[in-house]
Amino acid sequence: MESYEKQSDKYRWIGRGVYTTAEASRLTRISAGRIRRWMEGYTFVRRGKVRTSPAVLSRGVEAFPESEAMAISFRDLIEIMCVSGFLEAGVRWPRLRKAYERAGEVLGIDHPFATRRFLTDGYSVLLKVDDRHLLDMVSDQFSLFEILRPYLMTDGLDFGDGFATRWWPMGKRKPVFIDGRLSFGQPVVTEGVPTAILHRAYVAELRRAAGAAVPASVSQPIDQKTVRYVAEWYSITSPSVRAAIEYETRLAA
Repeated sequence: MESYEKQSDKYRWIGRGVYTTAEASRLTRISAGRIRRWMEGYTFVRRGKVRTSPAVLSRGVEAFPESEAMAISFRDLIEIMCVSGFLEAGVRWPRLRKAYERAGEVLGIDHPFATRRFLTDGYSVLLKVDDRHLLDMVSDQFSLFEILRPYLMTDGLDFGDGFATRWWPMGKRKPVFIDGRLSFGQPVVTEGVPTAILHRAYVAELRRAAGAAVPASVSQPIDQKTVRYVAEWYSITSPSVRAAIEYETRLAA
């Protein structure tokens, strides 16, 4: 019989949202290598000397049970996309590291880049972080919202207890969201069915009807008859099935 500690360790994943590096890469479209470097740090050789670059982000979960593989939480996922957005906007690593550390100190929490205060009023928060202007490195022309919107769909986040809790990767007009408290953080439609399951069901039905192989990434044109079949099978709406197909096809592209 398993010990109480091992049983409790299993339950700690429930309601948190947890991803492998590969899953996080798939959802964010950021390479697994970059994610690992940001979360774990790395070593490199420069001018014949071995140097170390420490992790830039705090870790929400240590590792998967009975495995050394890195586990990534939902809050980690949000912060990974923030870092990507800042780097694409031209933020240099020294300032980005300092911003993260000081934002954590000012807010008194881990994962400061995943908070309501940062994501919705982040510019003013960051101005408090530095004596003068820590993150005006985007030349005072862009607000935090404009930097992060292409990466996070900042208007597509829901918050609870001050932290981002739900991400609508296609915007709130589409019925697809990611919530760390549901389905271990896997993308689902509003009825709660994972998008991957709906997409697989759609492709399987296309193959059955056609009697031939259909590429898993098939997207155009979406067969409305098959969509209705899948919707009826799972007792959900056709728009949810279409959104799931669109989303999964986008991830596979």
